[in-house]
Amino acid sequence: MSIDTTALRSRLRGLSAALKKIDDQQRALREEQLEQLRIALTHRGTIGEVAQASGLSRAYLHKIELHLQRGSVDDPATHDRAIARAGEIREEIAQLEQDAGDARAERDQVMRELGPTMSTAEIAADAGISGERARLILQQPAKA
Repeated sequence: MSIDTTALRSRLRGLSAALKKIDDQQRALREEQLEQLRIALTHRGTIGEVAQASGLSRAYLHKIELHLQRGSVDDPATHDRAIARAGEIREEIAQLEQDAGDARAERDQVMRELGPTMSTAEIAADAGISGERARLILQQPAKA
């Protein structure tokens, strides 16, 4: 039984592009989320409520000095919108993480299928990952 190497390589490149797009979307959402958290803090929000809305730890929020954004503007509507949007972004990021996990699992499976017919370097290039990462994936047994 032979495998269609061309189709699998094409699928691998497509998955690599999809993963890059997901990473870019996550990065943009995280930036937007931090901006929403800054807005909430400026409007008398607390670190506790922004931590809860964002899913980020208080320690992380302090590390990035988000607490220094704390202000004294008293506009509850703006505060509430910012907290709500930060929560929505948290859910969007979680969905993107799930999508990325699914795409990575499929990418890894395609890589394993190509393993017997292609070099690790070729597979890594098509997958858009390092040769070392490709080698590690190819050594892992397929998950049932």
